[in-house]
Amino acid sequence: MKLQNKVGFTLIELLVVVLIIGILAAIALPQYTKAVERSRVSAATQWLGDAATAQSIYYMEHGSFANVNTLNANGDISIPTRVESWGAPIVDTATTGQVSMALARDGGMYNGSQLIITVHDDGEIEKSCSSTNSEFASIVQSAGYAGTGATATCGGTALTAAGGSEGSEG
Repeated sequence: MKLQNKVGFTLIELLVVVLIIGILAAIALPQYTKAVERSRVSAATQWLGDAATAQSIYYMEHGSFANVNTLNANGDISIPTRVESWGAPIVDTATTGQVSMALARDGGMYNGSQLIITVHDDGEIEKSCSSTNSEFASIVQSAGYAGTGATATCGGTALTAAGGSEGSEG
């Protein structure tokens, strides 16, 4: 009787390959999720920066702050009325001498987390965020939400442009 050479993989070899792929996926997925969230935060911070600039210009021209629809209706300033993966902008002009604009995450693991920017009539800009998720502050910071000439905090922690935090604020 002649022995035949069998071609193929054993069950053990296939299980080892599946195990290796599973380990790589377990490492890569959280990093991918953070990268996607950083890009979403970056898009939101861009919108907030554009809106803050538009509010400053509007205030210089009209002596008051406006809501997003008024800014777009003005014709000189056009900003999108919605940012992907974020809820509709919340604009608060109730406090005299300042306007606050906020974007809240709409779904996902950071659902309800907010980015807030406040423009004062003297030109000062404050940036802050609010979240129940402890990772959100580091993602906001790594997306460059802190900047020169502005105060930036997230959950009471001062954010710096260099990527480190400067301690805690009350």
